[in-house]
Amino acid sequence: MEIKMKRVIIFSSFLLIFATLFLLVISVFINSLKVNPKVLEQSVKLLLGLATILTLTWTIFSYFHTKKLEYTSKDRREWRSSLRKVLITLRENDLEKGGKRHQKCKSIVLANLNPLPSDNSIDKKVLDIFKNDTSISKQVSALENLLKFDWERAKLATGFRSNKLKSLEIELKNNIK
Repeated sequence: MEIKMKRVIIFSSFLLIFATLFLLVISVFINSLKVNPKVLEQSVKLLLGLATILTLTWTIFSYFHTKKLEYTSKDRREWRSSLRKVLITLRENDLEKGGKRHQKCKSIVLANLNPLPSDNSIDKKVLDIFKNDTSISKQVSALENLLKFDWERAKLATGFRSNKLKSLEIELKNNIK
């Protein structure tokens, strides 16, 4: 998150510098037209004020975007943590299929996934595996793939590599059988 804030500050600074240079060019142009110095001064102040407002607006927008991203990241982290606990429970040797602890794990997974996923999503495949009484090893494998996909999605959320995320999703969906 700190990197994003640094980018915002750098971009805002460049925006302010650009606006100032633009004002200088405008003032030279107006000066060549032999405009009254008071009018020129007022024009420069007005343009500088507009540049400041624009920079402030951009900074506020970026701040709220960053806060939203932080909230989403925190929520995903907690979601992954709860699914990891389920995964640990499913891997325990004393867990019998259809038992009380197994049903609790299934309920947690079903509650944590989108109940109306698209037809070809990883969530749908995992939901199908947990709804239909397949083996615990398949459930563990599906949950591992889901966590892997979400972890990669979280890492890629900071960049613009959606093609890599799409190929990873296809690969992981093929792993879930």
